[in-house]
Amino acid sequence: MLVPGVVDRGTPHYEEHDEFSSSSFDSDSEDGEPFAVRPDSNSSLKTARVSSILQELLANEANYVQTLGRGIENYVSIMARKNLPPGLRGQKYHIFGNIEKIHNLHQNQFLPMLESNRASIAGIAETFIWFLENDKFYCYIMFALNRPKSERICNKNLDFFQRRQQEVDDKLGLNSFLLQPIQRLPRYKLLLAEINKEILKQLEDTLLESVKDEIGILCKAEKRLERFIDIVNEAMSINDIQECYEINLFSQGKFRKMFEVDIYDWDHRRRYPAKLFLFERSAIYAEKVKTHLEYRGRYDESEIGMHNENRNKVYLYARKRGIQEIEVTCGDMNEAQRLSTHVEKMMCEFAVNERDRINTMVRPRIPSVMTINRRSVTSMMSGTGPVNSMRESYESTSQTTWSTDKPIAQLAIMQKNFCRILAANRRYYFHDLPQEIASRVAEFMRVYDRILHFHTKRLYEDLSRADIGIDEVCEMFIGYFKEGVFDVYNEYIRLFKPAAEILKNVHKAARSSITDSMVAPTMDEFTFLSVQHWNKLEHFLQALVVQLSEQLNSGHMEHQDLFRKLAYVEVQVAGFRKLLFQNYRLFNMDEKISPAKLGLVLYSDRVRYDNETISSHRVLLCDRAVVCVKFHFVREFGRQTEKYTGFAFIDRFGRDGPKMPNVRISKKSEVRLNVVQNEAKHPIDFGNTANRDKFYGQYCTVFARHS
Repeated sequence: MLVPGVVDRGTPHYEEHDEFSSSSFDSDSEDGEPFAVRPDSNSSLKTARVSSILQELLANEANYVQTLGRGIENYVSIMARKNLPPGLRGQKYHIFGNIEKIHNLHQNQFLPMLESNRASIAGIAETFIWFLENDKFYCYIMFALNRPKSERICNKNLDFFQRRQQEVDDKLGLNSFLLQPIQRLPRYKLLLAEINKEILKQLEDTLLESVKDEIGILCKAEKRLERFIDIVNEAMSINDIQECYEINLFSQGKFRKMFEVDIYDWDHRRRYPAKLFLFERSAIYAEKVKTHLEYRGRYDESEIGMHNENRNKVYLYARKRGIQEIEVTCGDMNEAQRLSTHVEKMMCEFAVNERDRINTMVRPRIPSVMTINRRSVTSMMSGTGPVNSMRESYESTSQTTWSTDKPIAQLAIMQKNFCRILAANRRYYFHDLPQEIASRVAEFMRVYDRILHFHTKRLYEDLSRADIGIDEVCEMFIGYFKEGVFDVYNEYIRLFKPAAEILKNVHKAARSSITDSMVAPTMDEFTFLSVQHWNKLEHFLQALVVQLSEQLNSGHMEHQDLFRKLAYVEVQVAGFRKLLFQNYRLFNMDEKISPAKLGLVLYSDRVRYDNETISSHRVLLCDRAVVCVKFHFVREFGRQTEKYTGFAFIDRFGRDGPKMPNVRISKKSEVRLNVVQNEAKHPIDFGNTANRDKFYGQYCTVFARHS
C-alpha cells in the first residue's frame, strides 16, 4: 500500500522582490514516487531500546513541527504589520529565510511518512533515503546560507524581538526558534547512529534473516545523511565570498559541491589556495585570504570546458583552451575524479536541455574574470616550486581508489606501497643524524620502526597469503585488536611532537632538492603518514560493507555471517581511527600541550561554547583533563574533517589537579555542562540531554580513577 496522500496546509508566500523567491536555487525535485509502506518486520533486532529510539524520533519530529509552527505564529506573522520599525520593513525573508517552507515540508510530508512507517526500521531508513535522494531537504541548505544575514538583522533589532518574546510569553526566544533547523539534521544523524549501534550490539546473538533490510538500508540512510550534512557545511562557505559584484550567488542553480584546491591562473601567472564551488549552472572559484574568500572567476554552464590528465590536476577553461584557463590541483586523484564527474554532469545536462534550442538561442556570455591589479609583481609571477611539485607526486603516490574486483589483492598492493613510503621517509629523516640529535629522538625512532615492522612483516605478509579472503581479513583485524598490537600508536602519539620539534630544522635546507617522490616534503606530513593510513583502512572496510549490503539486498543470503563480522570490524577500525586522529590533532597544536600532562583522548563530543549559535567547538575528555578546542571544517584527503584552531579552556585533574570535579551539571539548561575554573565559568551545550549525560558519565568515571 502506498503512503496516503497528505493534505496541503498551505505554502509560504514569497514576495517578488525577495531573493528567496527564485526557484532556481531552492527548488525541490519532483522526481521519484514515495515508496511502499513497510509492515512491521517483527525483527529480532528490534529490541526495546531500538523501539524506544524510534518512539523518540517520532516524538521529537512532532515536537519539531509544533515548535516551528509556534515560532512562525509568534514571530513571522508580525512581519506583515504596518507599524513595523523601519529597519524591519521588507526584511521578512532576510530574517526567517524559507523556514515556512521547512515547516510545511515536515508537517505535510516528512512527519506523515515517518508515522506511516513507524513499525519498520527499514521503512524509517527508506524515508530518509527518499527525501535525501529527491532533494526534499535542500531547503536546509538555503536556510543555512541565509543564517549570517539573519543574525545581523536580528542583532540590530534585538529590543523589538525581546518585547515580542515577552508579549507571547516565549521562554526560549527568537534565536532558539531560528536555531531549530540548524540543529535538526545532526540530531537525525545521532538517532540513526544510535539505532545502528544498538542493532550491531545484538548481531552476535541474533539470526540474521532480518539483516537484509535493517542493516543494509540503515547504513545507507546514515551515510547519505552524513554526506548531505557535509554539503550543508560546504555551502556555508559561500557566505565568505567577498567582492563578487557581477553575479548573484543565489541564482546559479542548486549548490552541488565545494572543493578545496590550489589554482594556478594562467592569465595572471600566479598560484593561490582556493575554494571551487559547483552549482547546477555554473562553477565559481574564490581565493582563500585569511578569514574570507575573494572572488576570482566563474564559468557558465554554456561555456565551461575541461581537460583531465588523469592525475590530481584538472584544467578548466571557457569555450576553448587558453581562454580563462586555470590549473586546478586537487588533494588526490580521487578528488580530481569527483571534480571531473561533477563538471561533466553539468556539461551533459546543459547539452540535453539546449538540444532543441541550440540553433536559435544565443546566450551572451557574462564576464567571467575580475581584473585584479592589487597584487604585487612578485606574487603575480610566482609559479610552482620544487616543493609543490614534490608534494603533488608524494600525495598521488599515497592515494588509493577501491574497486570491487579483487579487493584483498588491491589492499595488499596499497599496503606494500605504504611500507615503501614508510621506509623511504625513514631513510630520509633518520639517516646520518648527528649523534646528539639521534640520541634525543631514539625512542621515537624505535616506535616508528615498530610501526614499520608491523605493517611490513605482519599486515602485508598476512594479506599476501594465497588463501586470504574477506573472512580471513576480518579475523586478522579481530586478532590484532585482541593482541593489542595497535597500542604502539599510543606511544607514537606521545612521542611524535617532541621529536618533530627536534628534527624539523635538520633537513630544512635540503628539502627543496628532495628527489624521492615518496618522501613527505614537510615535518607535519611526515609525522601524519602513519596516522593518515587509517583513513585508507577504514575506507576499504566501508567499501566492502556497502558491497556486501547490496548483495544481501539482492538476495544473496549466504553472506549474512560474513556481513556481521565485517560490520563489527568496520566499527572497531572506525572508532580507533577517530580517536587516533583526535589525539594527533590535539597534540600537534602546541608543543606545550603533551600527553604526559593531559593523558590521551578517551571520548569527545561536538558542542556549542559560550552561547555561540553554531557548534564550532569540540570538548575532549582526556585521561587527566577536559579540553575544549575551537575548529573549522576543511577538506583533507577527500573527506570533510575538523581542523583545531585554538583552545577555549583546559581543565586538568588527577595528581596535579583539584580534588573536587570542576565539571558540573547546569541548573538552568538540560543540555549544558559548566566547567568552573577559579572565578571563570565555561558553559558547553551538547544539543540534547542524552549527549550531555553520556559525556558527564564518562567524565565522572575517569575523574574517580584519580580520586
